[in-house]
Amino acid sequence: MEASERIDGLHTTASPCGRLIAYILPGSPRVRISHTHSPQHCTEFNSRILIKDILNLKWSADSSRLAILSSRLVDVLDLDDVNRRIRLDNGSGGLGSFRSADFIGTDTLLTVWEFGNARIWNLHTGKCVDLPDAKTFTTMPAWQVRPNAAKGLPPMLAMLSRQSGEDTLAMQFVGTQAASNFATKVPGDNRTISWSPDGRWLALNGAPYTSPCLHIYTADGHHFKSFDGHDRSVDHAPNRKQEDKLGLIGVKEVVWSPNSQILALSRYDGRLSLLNTRTFGSLADIEHFTAINQSNLAVEDQAPIYEESVAASGERSYIRVAHPFMPPRSEIKDRQGVNDQGVAEMKFSCDGSYLATRDARMQSTVWIWSVATLSARAVLIQHTNVRKLHWHRTDSEVLMIDCGEGIASIYHVSASESPQPQHLSLPGNVSLSWIPLSADVKPAILASTRSTFRVLYPEGRDDNFEIHGARQEPVDAGASFEEGASEDSLMEMLSGRKPLPPLPNDSYTRRIDMEVEEEDEYDTSARLDDTFRGKRKENFGSIEIDPLDDSQIF
Repeated sequence: MEASERIDGLHTTASPCGRLIAYILPGSPRVRISHTHSPQHCTEFNSRILIKDILNLKWSADSSRLAILSSRLVDVLDLDDVNRRIRLDNGSGGLGSFRSADFIGTDTLLTVWEFGNARIWNLHTGKCVDLPDAKTFTTMPAWQVRPNAAKGLPPMLAMLSRQSGEDTLAMQFVGTQAASNFATKVPGDNRTISWSPDGRWLALNGAPYTSPCLHIYTADGHHFKSFDGHDRSVDHAPNRKQEDKLGLIGVKEVVWSPNSQILALSRYDGRLSLLNTRTFGSLADIEHFTAINQSNLAVEDQAPIYEESVAASGERSYIRVAHPFMPPRSEIKDRQGVNDQGVAEMKFSCDGSYLATRDARMQSTVWIWSVATLSARAVLIQHTNVRKLHWHRTDSEVLMIDCGEGIASIYHVSASESPQPQHLSLPGNVSLSWIPLSADVKPAILASTRSTFRVLYPEGRDDNFEIHGARQEPVDAGASFEEGASEDSLMEMLSGRKPLPPLPNDSYTRRIDMEVEEEDEYDTSARLDDTFRGKRKENFGSIEIDPLDDSQIF
């Protein structure tokens, strides 16, 4: 295993293509973008947002743009043209502070305010579409873009809104100027929304005590089926224990398999239900037993159980234990809420052949299930509670276990070996994630804390990483630069094929003054301007403006 040097950086995030890593330079409002296989080499961009105000960084799906989000300002970098900057200013904050800003297309940005207003911005034309009353107090974003859109059609955005105490499901084609292409009322208080990977189905999951708790809709927004998690006869049994009702109060989480053939439902009593996605009938129920016993099977047919042990020297190893076995029980919190009970996590492998799960009663135990046989494939017992499970992005056999200790435990499902712990040598509360590289590139793991990160290469660095845009020498910022000779590309700069452009003659303060002078000549309606190279276009006509809305895009 190889690893990069430790690099200081805040809000570290990898691009969707996996080739770039963006982070904020500590002590300075600058954004740095490094190559995954050469993170010590980077390109810097100045940010208009103070470090203390930055909330996070968001990439566009094609990795060509990066949004820097704060509660009052969104700054968008165009990596294909480093001279182009786009800014969205929240003004006096009459609509509240920004809650999120996400790309829902290459040239489309969705902003959501804390009080429920949402707006889709076209970064080329400056036009926007208002989406009022968006739900913001949900565990997950109350919107999602439909995957695998039909050829020639714009992406479709599905969003939950709530007005007058009722939920509404709105369908909006991204790029159209209509407020909503389709809207329908949805019963209950819905918390999550998720498209199937093939884009054919949409699932809405409600609050724990909502009835019905789960709704299935078609791609065009028509209701197909609902599920009720309640049993009326049990609700009227006053002597029944609360923990015995946990499986009857709804669905905790909904997860689609990557091949869109199975919908997995986790419940509050530790059970999982697998449904087929043709009729949404039941395929199987999976339960996490407190005792694992396959003694009646031949040894070669038993699911292997590996338990981690830590020596006094700190060395970690795994031993295979025999059936029957009782996984250690986790300590119960004094004030344990409903969301802390039942299935803690479930993740499908990249091709949907395996399902990894955790139970809140046994948080150091990981179950791996075979979807084909609907049986346990392996059980892994960690020394401490597991924080997160990560399947490899392209290899369905590889699972990474993150216990928050700065150690990546990597397990190959089909191999007859125990998990392999990889030490990161990174102090602090470390978060792990696979960098989404393509299958023809060696895998890489991003290990980050609040202020530092490093990249791990479990199979070594890619020998051919130069062809993917990595550079060998630092960019000479003083080299000659001919404006307009070719298109500015971040990848060309990282590869050393193009020097960084010099700073413009006018200072930043002077440029802002010039922008303010230009703004005085035009209406203050919310619209978009290209700060550095675009020209203001003619007014789009009379637009009715919310008196509390003085947000601007420049």
